[in-house]
Amino acid sequence: MDKQKETTGTEVTRRIISRKEFKNKKDVVIEWVDLSEFFGDGAGLFVRTISAKERDRYERSLFNTDGDGVGKGKISLENARAKLLTHSVCDENGNLIFLDDDAEWLGEKSSRMVQIIVDKIQEINKMGDTELKETIKNLPETGKEDSISG
Repeated sequence: MDKQKETTGTEVTRRIISRKEFKNKKDVVIEWVDLSEFFGDGAGLFVRTISAKERDRYERSLFNTDGDGVGKGKISLENARAKLLTHSVCDENGNLIFLDDDAEWLGEKSSRMVQIIVDKIQEINKMGDTELKETIKNLPETGKEDSISG
């Protein structure tokens, strides 16, 4: 263990975790989202943290890859909230309940209801405007110009 003094003068003990400990850590967080407002008392669903690989897959899904035309390689936020639901809404054991293709009909649900779910997903996954701006900032130049469309 390593003891260091923080800038406040208090002593902090640090412990470096091992590769095995890091690999075996169960770090999925599952939280309840109350949707009583829409479905009646006690109704809701679970959302979970998404893995780094799933998050990359989600962010990649926001790129326009259609054909060779204008807009290819640029970010399109069209139906982004519904796509996010397919990567995080789960059962009580953390198993995803929506398929990627479900994003189409999920996008037809009320923006208010979907946003309540998205807010919780963003909260537990540390996703928000700051992170989105950082993702866009780190895109290759071909993906930046006029890249956000809604």
